[in-house]
Amino acid sequence: MGSTIIGGISQAFRIWQYVKGGIPENEADWLVAGYSTSAHFDMTGLDDFTKYYFRYAAITTQGTTDFCEPVAKVIG
Repeated sequence: MGSTIIGGISQAFRIWQYVKGGIPENEADWLVAGYSTSAHFDMTGLDDFTKYYFRYAAITTQGTTDFCEPVAKVIG
């Protein structure tokens, strides 16, 4: 199984999402990978030689930002 670290913005609590294969048409199809307070997120348990898309949004005292543009990564 592969792993990846993707970048984010600083100074905020973040929600990280991912999807396997292609960008879904429905927002509800994104899977929550986890939450962090750092500018990166480390995932394990991903399938080698598989394309994933990742995105994040910042959670602040003013609310949750829009998610960033998805980033594609082939694991392996």
